[in-house]
Order: sequence, then C-alpha cells, then structure tokens
Amino acid sequence: MDVSVILVNYNTLSLTMSCIDSIFLHTQDIDFEVIVVDNDSHDGSQDILAADSRILFIESGSNLGFGRANNLGMLRAIGKYIFFLNTDTLLFNNALKIFYDFAETCSGHIKLGGIGCQLIDGDHNVTHSYSHFPKVNESFMNEIRDHWRLLTGQKKPRRVNRYKDCPFGFYEVDYVTGADLFVKRSVLDEVGAFDPDFFMYYEETEMQYRWWRKGYKQLIIEGPEIMHLERKSTVNALNISCEMRDLHSRILYFKKTSHPLVYVYYRMMLVLFRLHYIIMPSISLVDKISFFRLILS
Repeated sequence: MDVSVILVNYNTLSLTMSCIDSIFLHTQDIDFEVIVVDNDSHDGSQDILAADSRILFIESGSNLGFGRANNLGMLRAIGKYIFFLNTDTLLFNNALKIFYDFAETCSGHIKLGGIGCQLIDGDHNVTHSYSHFPKVNESFMNEIRDHWRLLTGQKKPRRVNRYKDCPFGFYEVDYVTGADLFVKRSVLDEVGAFDPDFFMYYEETEMQYRWWRKGYKQLIIEGPEIMHLERKSTVNALNISCEMRDLHSRILYFKKTSHPLVYVYYRMMLVLFRLHYIIMPSISLVDKISFFRLILS
C-alpha cells in the first residue's frame, strides 16, 4: 500500500462524506486506503460510515481528541506513507499522487519529515497552511493583543499565510498544519507520532518539533490543490471552553519543548498576563477559578 489516509470524525458527517468523496473522485494511479476514526459522534455518523465499503471504519469508543484518534488509525494503517487529513477539507486534484511522487523523488536528497501544500479557503484564497514554532515572548505579545481585542470587542483575525512562490517546487517551514500532513511511516516509527498528552491544539506542532530536532525537514510543495473549510465562530464573546483547551495545550507545548528555566519564566509571566481575568464580568467565578488552577498548577 502506498498511502494510508487517516480522517478523524467528530459530529462532522456531512463534511467527512464530502472529503471522502473528493479523495476517491480525484485519486488515481496509486494504491491507497482511507481510514476514518470516529471520536464517539452523536450525529448518526457511525451507521453511515460503518456501511461505507470504501473505507476502513474505526470507532474509538470515546472522544480521544485529535492526536490520539490519529494514533489509533495508524495502528491499522498499512501504507508506506501516512496522510493526516482533516474532515473539513476537499481535494481538487490528484493530491495523494503528487505528494507521493515528491516524497519518493526527494527521499535520497532531503531528510524529509512532513509535507503539505498551500491550502485555500472557501473563497479560494490561501489560508493557514504552516507556521514557525511558537516562542515564549511571542506568546506574551499575543496575550496582549488578545486582551486588547477582548476589551474593544474585535474579532480575533483568522490565521492565514500569504501565497508564496515556489521557484524550486517547495520551500521549508517549521511545521505544516495538521489539516494536510503527509509523512513517511518510518519517520513516525522512529521519532513518534502524536503525543497522547495533547487533546487538541499544538499536537502537530509538538510532533514536528521532535522531527525537526532529529534533523527532518518540513516542506510546503506546489501541486496539490486542497481546500480547507475551516469553521470559525462569528461570536465575539470569549469561548471559555476553547480558551481553556488552547491554554492547556500551549502550557504543555512549552513544557515539552523549552529549557526548564524558560518554562518557569513562562509560567510566572503567564499569571501576570491573566490577572485581568479576575475583574472581567463576562467570565463566571467558576471559570475564573478554573483558569487560575490551570495557570498555577
């Protein structure tokens, strides 16, 4: 088997089916399988997906989170390459074949880790496709900007990447977004896949940081055409649940990737940057206590 495509479904049946359809519509001249891991959905996904003979369907039994569900799919995958693909994506060309051919051609010249492409959004504009590894001081600047937006009622801007020319057909990045991450199975076996400590957010960043530490390069390549229908909330109010999850994963990321002294500095400064939560009327007392338990733990 050349490629194992792994999708994680959680109450996104319509999106997942559209994604699967696009894979089978456009993929040719390559041996592939599609594995769908369902994270205990409650929208009828199990009955529909289990009856789809095109895919290998796995029920997790509970909501494992993004990384652990992908790891579960890997246990059944038999492909030489693994393609982690979000369910809210659509393929518009033979992307699997393009990724595969590039990886096979470059394997003798580049110590290749993960590869992805310049994703487009629903308006066909380039959207968030890659980024650099987070830094502690940069995180604090984001804290200041987020606090200002909260006070002024501004929406948090979408993460996007400008279109970038590929004069050599590719360019190197720190990490590729987990929406379309193509990697050789041997890399995962050597350095490890998703860290199970992460439930959601920063899991693909931490994983590729480990690959980078081992000398593997992450690349964005030209050729694949993939749309990422990333769903964004239009509500300005602070989403406590998402904020807590993001903060927990961010703390975990810096704990695993930073020097111990840098991590201590980060935790101390984080308390100062979150003190304003105490006086924010939009946050309940229970949520305030939860926030500071997380920060001080």
